[in-house]
Amino acid sequence: KFLDVYTHMSSVLGLYTHMSSVLGLYTHMSSVLGLYTHMSSVLGLYTHMSSVLGLYTHMSSVLGLYTHIPSVLGLYTHMSSVLGLYTHIPSVLGLYTHMSSVLGLYTHIPSVLGLYTHIPSVLGLYTHMSSVLGLYTHIPSVLGLYTHMSSVLGLYTHIPSVLGLYTHIPSVLGLYTHMSSVLGLYTHIPSVLGLYTDIPSVLGLYTHIPSVLGLYTHMSSVLGLYTHMSSVLGLYTHMSSVLGLYTHIPFVVRQVWKISCRCR
Repeated sequence: KFLDVYTHMSSVLGLYTHMSSVLGLYTHMSSVLGLYTHMSSVLGLYTHMSSVLGLYTHMSSVLGLYTHIPSVLGLYTHMSSVLGLYTHIPSVLGLYTHMSSVLGLYTHIPSVLGLYTHIPSVLGLYTHMSSVLGLYTHIPSVLGLYTHMSSVLGLYTHIPSVLGLYTHIPSVLGLYTHMSSVLGLYTHIPSVLGLYTDIPSVLGLYTHIPSVLGLYTHMSSVLGLYTHMSSVLGLYTHMSSVLGLYTHIPFVVRQVWKISCRCR
């Protein structure tokens, strides 16, 4: 009976924690419509970045094509509307990225030498970045560690621990030290919406280019985005309760033990 109660209480506390993380995404992530107004002053992307629904139109001005955007080495990109984005970009090295997001986006985006948002590192890291919404993200670490983030509905079962996030995701705490100065951002960091800016050489990619989600989080001090997004997946605020469970569960167990003893 004690083990059943303990298991049930742990499940309830865990569910509350994970649901808070899910619900926190809505309040902590600003829409793409709000993002482009904050990115303009530093990156000069105001003329190129449109809203989510306007992305399909503004991608043409950057690469010069409207519907089909071939890459430097003949990669073929088919950009459809944001809600039904279905993009196949075969990579030169045969890397195959299978992406999906909350709205059912289905995107295959590899990278050649860092084509517009997805840039593998010198060690051939396989980086999977989600589309504009970026909720379903595969971000491997430098040593090939693979962190699988499920969609919002299944988020609470797939999110790795807080310590795991720090190791596997080049954003939350480590990205801040790798960001170049404000004046150097334009040449080293591609835009969040996939606009193709100047990409540094392959050897410099690891330290200068954060992930799409990481850029949105850690540019806060420069662009004033802190009020829109507290962390990559809202974990900075809401995952803190996970660590809190460690100290609260013993208290709950003691209370349950007292109650069970009285019942006896």
